[in-house]
Amino acid sequence: MTTAACAENITPTPLFSKRASAWFRGLAILMVIVSHYAEWWAWFTPSQGNMELLRQAFTKLGEYGVAIFFLFSGYGLSKSIGSNRMNRNFIGKRIMSAYLPYLLVVGVIELLSDGFDSRDDVWDYLSGHDYWFMAVLFSFYLAFIVIWAITVNTHLRTFLFVLFTAVYSFLLFRNGKQGFWYVSNPAFPIGVMLAAYEGSLKKLIHHARIFLLPLCTVAMFTIAHAGLFPQILASLTDVQKILSQIIAIFLWTVLIILTASGWKTYDPVLRRLGKDSLYLYLTHTFLFMRCVNHFTCAFWARFLISAVLTITVSLLSSLLINALSAQILKKAAKRAEIS
Repeated sequence: MTTAACAENITPTPLFSKRASAWFRGLAILMVIVSHYAEWWAWFTPSQGNMELLRQAFTKLGEYGVAIFFLFSGYGLSKSIGSNRMNRNFIGKRIMSAYLPYLLVVGVIELLSDGFDSRDDVWDYLSGHDYWFMAVLFSFYLAFIVIWAITVNTHLRTFLFVLFTAVYSFLLFRNGKQGFWYVSNPAFPIGVMLAAYEGSLKKLIHHARIFLLPLCTVAMFTIAHAGLFPQILASLTDVQKILSQIIAIFLWTVLIILTASGWKTYDPVLRRLGKDSLYLYLTHTFLFMRCVNHFTCAFWARFLISAVLTITVSLLSSLLINALSAQILKKAAKRAEIS
């Protein structure tokens, strides 16, 4: 047996494969887009009774989709750097995979829209503020880079990141941000913890899957279902509403962990959507609001046209920007060799 084969045999299997990550990200972006379409649905036709409950349920899918993104982002970041100290190569890859695509895609969208009228507009653009998910994601990335730069101790890294998430989310709440800014945030440090303690958690997750899956499913459905009824929500304080959302998101995150760690079937469509999920997120609102919504056809036809257009534009943007990123990284590697 060759040395490479021996190394492959002793390499531990990750909790989540890259195929699983792409597949579940594809599922997540569909949930986010459907949640937005469900909100826009109310603009075109009133709904009552069970139909309104269904629409409200669809609008909640976005928070659960974001939790999937954060879970796999936290896991992926920690796995990619391992026990190493923060380095320029890691930071460069994050810039090329997330920040550069954001700058290019949103830059074009801003120029096609109202442009930049003030310094605040420029700051909101650079920080991702107008795309709240990007603003929170960039904050997590910065915190991760700083914490992993100051220490290599796994326990301390994990503790500091959990602490940052708690403080950051609390500040968002105190500053009056809407719940979607922070209710899904706990999924990110959970992903970090899974990567940090993967060796000891994998067996536990495998054995707990049988009884935890139905238990978490029933508990999450009960909490999420109760949150759809106005009479129940009216009896809760704002803090109680947020806590119930966070508990539901936590249970959902556990369900995703239990499912993804044992998932074996990954169809190519969702995997492709998962790989282009950033572009889908950044473009779908603009394409519907500024382009397709001006059409005079039925609202369901506008949604369908918008979905097809979003996928097409996202795929083309992904191909172009990935090619650009590859060229930049290639030139940077050459400069590093010369120096």
